[in-house]
Amino acid sequence: MKKFLTCLLCIFICASCFNKKSESVVEPTITEIPETIKTRENLVPLYVEDIPFESSWSIIASDGNGVSHFEYNDVKTEILYPGANIGALAVYREGIPFSKDANYVLTFESESSVNRNIQIIASDDKGNILFDNIIQVGEKQNHSFDLKMNFDTSWNGKIQFNIGNDGSENMQTQHTVSLKNILLKTSDIDTRNVKVNQLGYLPNAQKKFVVPYNVGDYYNVIDTKTNQIVYTGKIGRELVNEGSKETNYYGNFSELTTPGTYIIQTQIVLTSFEFNIENSVYDGLLVDALKMLSLQRSGSYLDESWAKGFARENSHFDLAYIYDTDKTIDVSGGWYDAGDYGRYIKTGFKAVMDLLLAYSFNPQYFGDNFNMADSNNNNSDLLDEVKHELNWMFKMQDSSGGVYNKVVSKDFAGYVSPEDDKSKLYVLPISTNATADFAGAMAYASIIFKDLDKDYADKCLNASKKAYDYLQANPEMNDPLNPEKFDAGEYRDDSDLDERLFAASALFYATNESQYLQKAKELVEKDERSLLGLNWQTVGTYGEYLLLKNEKTKDDIDFYNRLYNHFMAQADSMLNFASTDGYFLTLQNNYNWGSNMDVANNGMLLMLADDISPNDNYVDKAFDQLHYLLGRNSLNISFITGYGDVYPQNIHNRMTIAKNIEMVGALVGGPNRNLEDAIVKEYFNENTPYAKVYIDHNMSYSTNEVAIYWNSVLVFLISSLKR
Repeated sequence: MKKFLTCLLCIFICASCFNKKSESVVEPTITEIPETIKTRENLVPLYVEDIPFESSWSIIASDGNGVSHFEYNDVKTEILYPGANIGALAVYREGIPFSKDANYVLTFESESSVNRNIQIIASDDKGNILFDNIIQVGEKQNHSFDLKMNFDTSWNGKIQFNIGNDGSENMQTQHTVSLKNILLKTSDIDTRNVKVNQLGYLPNAQKKFVVPYNVGDYYNVIDTKTNQIVYTGKIGRELVNEGSKETNYYGNFSELTTPGTYIIQTQIVLTSFEFNIENSVYDGLLVDALKMLSLQRSGSYLDESWAKGFARENSHFDLAYIYDTDKTIDVSGGWYDAGDYGRYIKTGFKAVMDLLLAYSFNPQYFGDNFNMADSNNNNSDLLDEVKHELNWMFKMQDSSGGVYNKVVSKDFAGYVSPEDDKSKLYVLPISTNATADFAGAMAYASIIFKDLDKDYADKCLNASKKAYDYLQANPEMNDPLNPEKFDAGEYRDDSDLDERLFAASALFYATNESQYLQKAKELVEKDERSLLGLNWQTVGTYGEYLLLKNEKTKDDIDFYNRLYNHFMAQADSMLNFASTDGYFLTLQNNYNWGSNMDVANNGMLLMLADDISPNDNYVDKAFDQLHYLLGRNSLNISFITGYGDVYPQNIHNRMTIAKNIEMVGALVGGPNRNLEDAIVKEYFNENTPYAKVYIDHNMSYSTNEVAIYWNSVLVFLISSLKR
């Protein structure tokens, strides 16, 4: 019960920061994107393990004797000897929460092979009696009783059915008593602690919920429009979850495929938020997740017709000084990185790659009608958005081919709108890491744009080759730290081998020139860790995926097989991690800064693996990562603004703070066990479960900031899962 109290306390702390709402609210997008299912070959079918089940009901006897046969919704007892009195044999359930002054309803169905009496007793953990009644049972009948908690709140209450000797002649024969569909519910308190994807589920995808403690043996899925039970299933798999300090159980209602709006109701008290089952359930979110990047545009006029409260004049379009010189250059454009107004190659490239990969998976989803900055120009809105960043990246390339790391001001701007920030801008020195990121992203962009805009594709490829030549001429890593007195985002790396691997792999994919494959092989031989990562810091998985997608890599079948086995081992490890986590999560309790990005990245890795070798298990576990982000987590909140019943409303973002407006469709950083800002240090400590070190506060930049490269992978995950 202490774990349960800790859970409630953490939820209260998190939810308490939702009180301050923005004055202006932007509604989520409602849309339906046409669905086209790709053919899947060599499919590995989904393995669905039967839910391990052990009843939470027990049998107890003094001088009576009976044998119980407990199914998930049927407490059945064969009475061999009834004992001396009605309490000589009983079935009971402990661990029942009763809240002070709350009214409860206990319902069940009884059936006995002989006519007899049974006694029902409800009590708290101090033995105080809430309810005591004797009823007659025999033929199948339904019962409903009202209970009132007139004592202090108890987290370890008890319901007991005494089925011993009632003093009648029938007790002389062996008989069976069945108590089916025992259900305890209340409407006096908020019971919505069954963790679901608060947005919903696709009809033919797996659908699971998680609960943070034992809430009984079964659950009902209820249609909220008809109030009818449409599905009943068992709850099981007791699993201690170290990250949340919970003991988790779950239910699987994947067999329910009928579109509609539903809630979960568990045997003991709890319910869920409403959720939908429908084909278009994620379509509006996909649009808003992409639009978030459009709202982060720098150097552009944002029109009220689509930007709403974020409409503004051009921002940060002044010339910027190249650090330590008196030279200025035009570096207008691009996306603001996160909650600040810095623009960084290392994170911008990741956002570009995620979006381009999303487009390559499902170009049909990304039309020209998302109501964004460049909609209705006969080009994909996603590619328009990518071009906005690429056009800025072109400006960041020096004549030498090297690429400047970032454009920032010396200090983070105050909490003002971007058009009101008049800080002096600086371009910080060339970085081999940034140059390699640039080379890889430009090479891949040239492939995507090749059949859409050949001149633009050629420009991307030429810029990529020029950056690659710079890397060849500068083989040693050079990734300068921020100059003294600069308070910009550091994004410090300790190796550029993975970035160089990505650049070589992307150029090989774009050109099939053997020199790039040879360089990739050299880097893998030098350090196989160069193949790892979908982060801004470790990026090798982008390169490894592109090598596996290129049929020419198979010309060296031994090298190809090495890559294939390495890549699939990563995906298979994600399956293993998820199978041992209470929320089917892949983090292994590594809740660090931007943990939600890591969750989405792991989902992306699984979908990339599925693209290489189709496997329904990869898709299922990728869905699990999305379900976590949308509410099926220990905090019972959606981490995406504007979506779900409970979601962040006080994000760390200068635009939203200055304008006092919500940004819809933005993924926040999420739980961070390292206590890296003053707000989380005030509310939490090293004893707080890692998964619960999160607070919806606009000054908690370590848990509640948003970023372009978090939203970009969210776009990929949603769109890839629509297949």
